[in-house]
Amino acid sequence: MLIINDTQIQEEGEIYERPYITRGIKRNCIEITIGKQDNVTYDTLVNTFSDGASIIRRLKEKRIEKQLVSEATETEEAVYQEVEVEYDQDYPLTDFVVAGDIIDKRDGTFVVYMGVKTETEILEEQNAELMLTLVGGEE
Repeated sequence: MLIINDTQIQEEGEIYERPYITRGIKRNCIEITIGKQDNVTYDTLVNTFSDGASIIRRLKEKRIEKQLVSEATETEEAVYQEVEVEYDQDYPLTDFVVAGDIIDKRDGTFVVYMGVKTETEILEEQNAELMLTLVGGEE
């Protein structure tokens, strides 16, 4: 499941990271396939996967934990059994903040691209912040 800002959308399969041309620039992107699901339309995705979106991938994972079956007594040791426990693990995709293409596959599924900022874009933002500080002054 993906959590984009506060919207939850189920992705389908793996999320692939690869170079892709977004906004005329080749950048590192993630390719997300979104299967057919209620209330997910092209317009929903355009509004959800926008510039600066906070994306978290939440996966269900399993691990083996020891669970106490019986406590220790004066004559016997504690008895444990191994139990499989399912839990949610969040993986932030914080670098992918540049909205890319949304492709309607015409079968109810979509492919969405989100990219990373280029070094030039990062420098331009830093320069703009610096100019604001210099022009506006800090109090």
